Amino acid sequence: MNKTALTLSIVIVTYNTRQLALDCVHSIFEAARDLPLEVIIVDNDSRDGTVAALREAFPAVNIIANSKNRYFSAANNQGIRAAAGRYVLALNPDTLVRGDSLRQLVQYMQSHPAAGAATTTMHFPDGTLQRNGSRNVTLRYLIYEYTFMGKLFAARKRALNATLWYADWDRTSEREVGVLPGSCIIAERETWLRVGGFDEAMPMYFSDDYFSLQVRKTGKQTIYIPTDGILHYENASTKQVSRRALIFYFRDLLAYAGRVFGRPAQMLLALLLIPTLVVQHMRAKR
Repeated sequence: MNKTALTLSIVIVTYNTRQLALDCVHSIFEAARDLPLEVIIVDNDSRDGTVAALREAFPAVNIIANSKNRYFSAANNQGIRAAAGRYVLALNPDTLVRGDSLRQLVQYMQSHPAAGAATTTMHFPDGTLQRNGSRNVTLRYLIYEYTFMGKLFAARKRALNATLWYADWDRTSEREVGVLPGSCIIAERETWLRVGGFDEAMPMYFSDDYFSLQVRKTGKQTIYIPTDGILHYENASTKQVSRRALIFYFRDLLAYAGRVFGRPAQMLLALLLIPTLVVQHMRAKR
């Protein structure tokens, strides 16, 4: 395929998710039909044969095989830089593309120049709607959600969660949202590069929050678009390293707080998080 004619590049970061990745890529090509696209796999040093299996099953797929785990943000950025399509869709390997959702996403972006980045309808394997897309977190929300303050003020915490996740919205309509989920984000390649992709100071978590914020700072919108949808198993890679993922999560949380709310707020949150960290560390698997 002539790469100058590519409409869409799909970037998938894999880490020991061989069968999920195979199923995901198969669903992409089934859904693509005549949509000009490429699939770029960035593998984070999987040890389960992911790379070999993908190369055998899909020889046309561009595979970047890292010799170490570069995690979510840096690996996605690798794929975005290698992309040739006008639009780049960052997609998790634990997803299956349904119906005509790829074309629907591309057509929306083409016809809505105010849209800087977008996500779409996702369901869990049992058919339950995934309520992705949220408002931006506030410092108050982070304190109530992740520290003992949430236990003391449970009603306030519930109210903040309802507001954050648009509790009154059924996800069947288009809507501008604050945060797009890193499991599925489409934007022009130019937009990805202009805002720096996913912030690598947050290797695993919250870089999608920060990316969404940076897109809106360019004057563009971040949009939820209903389409035929995507099935999302969710957390297939991070479940493998629960204690390590816990460390990443809170480190990235503090990095995000520092980026958005400043150093004093970051220090306050870090202090309030100490009891939570102790309890969660004791509960986590090794």
